[in-house]
Amino acid sequence: MVAQWRERGLAIDVHEPAPVTVDQLCYAHARGFVEGVLAGRLPNGFGNTSRKIAATLTYTSGAMLAAARHARAHGGNACAPVSGFRHATYREANGFCTFNGLMVAACALLDTTSVAPR
Repeated sequence: MVAQWRERGLAIDVHEPAPVTVDQLCYAHARGFVEGVLAGRLPNGFGNTSRKIAATLTYTSGAMLAAARHARAHGGNACAPVSGFRHATYREANGFCTFNGLMVAACALLDTTSVAPR
């Protein structure tokens, strides 16, 4: 996909995201839900308990957070082509979204250390 963007003349820089932490996911989600999904005990946004999918989930929200941090630090545009996973609710996955990466990124940017993870 990045090669296609570059072929169209877009100046694209790719940065490898760091995964978000369980505590960061808990800014937007119940701790039991987060830990259950990551351990493969509760269904993810695809309706299964795949450990392979679970292993990617901290990186998908991490990509959103990395893009938001980059835009805040440098201005301009940044994106996380993995999407924002905005359909997930506090206690369950929904609409192919396991965690709400938009909310996780927003809370992390605000450094919501006063919000006690649940």
